[in-house]
Amino acid sequence: MTTNTLFSKKEEFDYGLAAIHLFVALIFGLLFVNSGELIKFVLLPYIALTLYYPKKEALPGLTLLMCYGTILTICGSLIILVISLTKINEIKLKRLLPLWLMLICSFPVYAYNTITRIFEFNYTLVDSLVLNDYYYAFWFLLFGALNPQLVSKKSISFILFVTIIIIVFGRANISALSGLSSLFRLISVSEIIILLFLYLIFTKTIPLLDDIYVRLSLVIFILTRTLLGLPQYTFTFYLGLLIGLSFVFQKEFFLQKYNTIKTEKTLKLRSSFFVILPFPFLIITMIITPLYAVQYEFVDMSDYYFEGQTVFDAIMAKLFVDRGLLWIGAVEGVMNYTTLLPPMEEWFISFNNIKDISLKANFEAHSLFIELIRKNGYIMGGLLSVTYLHWQYKLIKSSKGQDPYLNVFRYAIFGVAIAVFMTGQYTLMLTTSFYFMLITGALVNATNEDAKEEVGTPPKIKNIFNGT
Repeated sequence: MTTNTLFSKKEEFDYGLAAIHLFVALIFGLLFVNSGELIKFVLLPYIALTLYYPKKEALPGLTLLMCYGTILTICGSLIILVISLTKINEIKLKRLLPLWLMLICSFPVYAYNTITRIFEFNYTLVDSLVLNDYYYAFWFLLFGALNPQLVSKKSISFILFVTIIIIVFGRANISALSGLSSLFRLISVSEIIILLFLYLIFTKTIPLLDDIYVRLSLVIFILTRTLLGLPQYTFTFYLGLLIGLSFVFQKEFFLQKYNTIKTEKTLKLRSSFFVILPFPFLIITMIITPLYAVQYEFVDMSDYYFEGQTVFDAIMAKLFVDRGLLWIGAVEGVMNYTTLLPPMEEWFISFNNIKDISLKANFEAHSLFIELIRKNGYIMGGLLSVTYLHWQYKLIKSSKGQDPYLNVFRYAIFGVAIAVFMTGQYTLMLTTSFYFMLITGALVNATNEDAKEEVGTPPKIKNIFNGT
């Protein structure tokens, strides 16, 4: 494969139509996102039509809308559930039946829990629905796998450009743009994508990309970080970046100049290693935390660049003092309180801090594996964990013989997904799961042909949803 396939001159993407969808999402975020959940119901017909008639031009705007979270994301997943009932043959054809059966068969359990919380435990509808948040995310995975044509080079580049612009908003700290704050979780994966592209360009692995929005993203990122400074990158970010780099730092491997058998074998081995890594990492960290936590007790974890300490010290403190002690308490709680099925109510994590004082956490475990078990029970939590990792493994396998440009997105998303499975949980949160899971599903089933846009006629107002 040669690098001149990074962009096809025949590609056509209707930026006007994409701008309309993006305008709807931005206006809603700026004016109404902090006005409560009720106002969000106004957008449900729009979201339903956009999901029923999926178009790549709608993806950037739809991604932003889903990032606003809560009722929009929940209803979006339920709309996809209904749509899936009309696509059984397509689900079978694309070998998605096991995923669909797992989701549809478990739906009555989550529905029963939701209703019971409302009528027996006096939860509000929204609060009861939110407790099923990780379950909803996997419907987006199914939707992406059913619609790989949504992810084209230009649709995904446009999303990258929008999220890089959000970095500027975030660093500028403009209060009028506070409604877009829920989008900041997308910044980490976008920065990793940009850094991977910069590495590939500076090492002359690929030429400077000719897509205007990729070029703008690179320029804006460099200027923003140069003029406004670096953020406090987290341990999870560094881990995700290192995992992504492991797939691009060898020029011959990235460009797949090896023979087919060697390339496939290397992809399988490397992806298998990272998919398995979270489990020994969790076990070893919990075992050695009591031994090492005391050594980093006084390290400032809020500032990785604090004078008098190294970034390594801050990362070790974050790992042992912050995460390790929390994970020990969370695992003890799982063993004591978790049942086979999803719990009716969420229990809070208790753990001992470095001074052996017992604390009750009002936050989650920062380990996606622990959280999937804690919030979904042993059966569904286990199934969802295996599904999550299996599709990340498939994501890397799908890069064989595919466009290097889209492979950068594959490797970045894989890196973030594995890093978060180890030390976070935001890839399945209501504000980010649509992006991560839909893109994962779509890229797994996408081919070079899916990524090529067809030349079409300029849009009319009536074809915003279905293109007719």
